[in-house]
Amino acid sequence: MLSAILAILGSSTVGSLIGGIFAFLNKKADIEIRRLDQAHELELRKEDRELAKIEAEGKLQVAVAESEGEIESSRMTAIGQAHVADNLGAEEIKSAGGWAWLLILTDAFRRLIRPVLTLLLVSMALYLNWLLVERLGTGWDALSTEQKYDAAMQAFAWITGQASAVLGYWFVSRGQSK
Repeated sequence: MLSAILAILGSSTVGSLIGGIFAFLNKKADIEIRRLDQAHELELRKEDRELAKIEAEGKLQVAVAESEGEIESSRMTAIGQAHVADNLGAEEIKSAGGWAWLLILTDAFRRLIRPVLTLLLVSMALYLNWLLVERLGTGWDALSTEQKYDAAMQAFAWITGQASAVLGYWFVSRGQSK
């Protein structure tokens, strides 16, 4: 019986069967290694995409900041050129001949229009605000002096805020004339 068992174990069928089992296990291990490599490769690609996305966002922010700076620089250059073009020079006055007085008067009017309009607007706003406080206040006479003072200070704060917006626009945002 032992010889029969050894004969069967030594046969090519058993050897082929054992070789087939080990080949199957080897192939299974190769497939598992390939699957792990592919999963690792996918993770690396995800990281690459995320890094590329962050890099693209950074480049976009830099491009936006540079373009905004370029726009602001161009705007300031245009304002400067407009002021240079608005300056009245001696050559222009000489070339105007008999009409030089009109040219000088027009230049003076152009330079005074913003301050005069600002003063007029601020004065009218203060006057209207005072009228509102004085005439439209319900029970104004019943208020104490401190309450009247507080209401007047609130109104003054409101109107000076409005005036500062006007002054800021006319004299700062639009540039200054020389």
